[in-house]
Amino acid sequence: MIVAVAMLAAAPAPSGAAQRIALATVQPPRALAEALAQFDRQFAASFARSGGKAATPVEKKRLARMRAAGRTELSRQLNGDGIPRLVALVERDYRNNYSADELASVAAFWSSPAGAALTRAMQQAAGRGGTLELPAAHRDAITAYLSSAVGRKEAERSSSLRMAMAQEMTAFLQRAQPRISASIAAASTAVPK
Repeated sequence: MIVAVAMLAAAPAPSGAAQRIALATVQPPRALAEALAQFDRQFAASFARSGGKAATPVEKKRLARMRAAGRTELSRQLNGDGIPRLVALVERDYRNNYSADELASVAAFWSSPAGAALTRAMQQAAGRGGTLELPAAHRDAITAYLSSAVGRKEAERSSSLRMAMAQEMTAFLQRAQPRISASIAAASTAVPK
């Protein structure tokens, strides 16, 4: 999963800053969309490995039911378990490791036009294999934040946070996979109405 920070709602209360940062880091709608896209790729690859084509309209409908059931269960599991746990993990990490003033600074940067531009640049870099190009219009503000004490602290902590998020997602998949597989299996044998 890509760990990037998006625009945050501007709310001055430091107590909510960690939650806003967590929501921006996890980006629930984007996380769900990326997980469903990955599911679709894996479902298609699994079908291709098992022989390839649905030869009849009945087989095509059966595969469509299976895919829909898997997507529905994955969405349910992510929205009810995986994403809330990630948000809580990130929120807890920021609350435990940053002062109220630091949280306010982090939230202020990521809710600014420069923070939004850096978020877009990071997302584009992930699609290009990691080459980050800072947008010229915001380069100075981005550089100033990244070289500030709180920006450096955030950069230093990011690898341990990414590791913890990856471990949480691994645990989530171990919990969710049996339910997703059961939904797909039930859909494969269901008699269409």
